[in-house]
Amino acid sequence: MESTIYARLKDFAALNAVVGSRIYPTTPTEDTTAPFVVYTITGSEPQVHTQGVSNLSRYTLDIDAWAIDLEDTLSALDATRQALHGYRGGTIQGSFLTSQQTQPEEDGFHGTQSFNVWALAG
Repeated sequence: MESTIYARLKDFAALNAVVGSRIYPTTPTEDTTAPFVVYTITGSEPQVHTQGVSNLSRYTLDIDAWAIDLEDTLSALDATRQALHGYRGGTIQGSFLTSQQTQPEEDGFHGTQSFNVWALAG
């Protein structure tokens, strides 16, 4: 699933216009310049139903956008929302934005998003 998320983000033109190729799983590389995006799967929950265990799991995906100015932070968050909200592809059966917030930081702005992602277990 992580490779599907990365491919979706790196190939999304609106996001590339803001962060270029600076899209990282979990942690950016050392000395990364802003703006950039980090994605992290922070939780998973196997799905069950009355007939047993489903082959779907619900994952929590967090997106962090860092930029010097608020406009770039909001643009990066808007692009990740466009790329992932309602997305289906690969093992991902559905991805939905559940929350978003921004806050000023010492060296710029930080925005966060959380998505619920339903994906085939595997």
